[in-house]
Amino acid sequence: MSTDARASTADGSETTAGSPSRLSLASRPATAPAAVHPPAAVHPPLTSWETLPQSESWIEAARRGGERTGSVRSSVLNLTNTIIGAGMLGLPAAFAACGWAVGSLLLLACGLFSGLGLHLLSAAADLVGRPASFRSVAEAALPGSGLPYAIDAAIAVKCFGVATSYLVVVGDSMPKATSRRPLGEVSTPVQQFIRSRVLVPKAIEPLGASGPLLDRRLWVAAAVPILAPLVSLRRIDALKYASLLALGCLLLVTVEIVAFSSGPVLRASPLLNPYSNSSRNCFPPNGDLPCRGAVSAATSALDAVRKVPIFVFSFTCQQNIVSITNELRRPSQRRVAAAVVLSEAVAVGQYLLVGFCGYFTFGDQIAGDVLASYPASPIVSFARVLMALSVVLSYGLQSHPSRSCLLSLLSVARAARDARRRRRASSPEAALLPSGGGGVEAGGGGVEA
Repeated sequence: MSTDARASTADGSETTAGSPSRLSLASRPATAPAAVHPPAAVHPPLTSWETLPQSESWIEAARRGGERTGSVRSSVLNLTNTIIGAGMLGLPAAFAACGWAVGSLLLLACGLFSGLGLHLLSAAADLVGRPASFRSVAEAALPGSGLPYAIDAAIAVKCFGVATSYLVVVGDSMPKATSRRPLGEVSTPVQQFIRSRVLVPKAIEPLGASGPLLDRRLWVAAAVPILAPLVSLRRIDALKYASLLALGCLLLVTVEIVAFSSGPVLRASPLLNPYSNSSRNCFPPNGDLPCRGAVSAATSALDAVRKVPIFVFSFTCQQNIVSITNELRRPSQRRVAAAVVLSEAVAVGQYLLVGFCGYFTFGDQIAGDVLASYPASPIVSFARVLMALSVVLSYGLQSHPSRSCLLSLLSVARAARDARRRRRASSPEAALLPSGGGGVEAGGGGVEA
């Protein structure tokens, strides 16, 4: 029999022309057509609110291929780094304003409600279909309204403002870290060793009050080569290594705050004496700490209410939950809940350490920035450098949602412009307008018969 008389069935068996297949219809596998035609699940179908040209941005359309590279570990790193930031340095002052007991309750309550909000946002994104966005969730809830575009604009402005504040932190921290200030009236051998160039190399010594190392613009410009590659990454999961380094910096700062709080108790190294700037004897034989201010479990209700925004904004991370779960492999509710619970638990634990240790070290004499309460030393300068580095490494977590929302709004504007052009081109008046060749738009420049 000739070769061209043969034909292949869907399951790969050969049949001859005019003869029945070797496999009966009942014995053919039910998924045989799927080998030829890819299943529709690979590319999720458009839902009803996504059929409008202006409803889906080209950023979301580019992710239709189902690119999922995230894991629970990377999600925890990025989400935790979004939560914890330079704002933790103000928690001891917030504890001093409302008391350690009330402050702890407010911290736990805000962490609980933040985790609940993350869960609800993730569940809403699952309902509208992945990949989701805040705008697609808003369109599903209020189709045809202008609220989705307002949400995109609000997220873009908010995240851009937070990213700008990161540069302000760099500009404030680095000049303070590199400035040379006296370590106190008493000169101990340890302090003399600190003053030497062994721990303070020439590279970070200031060049005077007007020296370049004290110029905040220099340090902001120096941060650009670090953050520029981070803001260029398309996927938020690619920021997991930067988040790991940033969390390591924040952990070292927390360890320093804990070490300073244990210094008066252990009477260990003069480096860990938080009261070296004081002229009083802060370590009397009876064990009292006269250099520490008053410590209370609760204060007035009005003072506590005034500090609520500090605790609320300490858990701001909702702008990244949709993007993180979009890229999560096997994004079940259990895996999402595990990432949320772990992130919130790490943040609450670190916040409690910083709040308690900073507050119980200085009491109600604590400064708004806990690092400003400690005496000038290389340890405090190192903590400021770590804080500056952590916010630079976290810059991408704020620029990513801001960029996505801005591009989403631009794509909506472009889709609306194209729709207007199509309507004008298809109108009866457009058929009478001269074409680019100078003739009437009909049949290549001639008049339509």
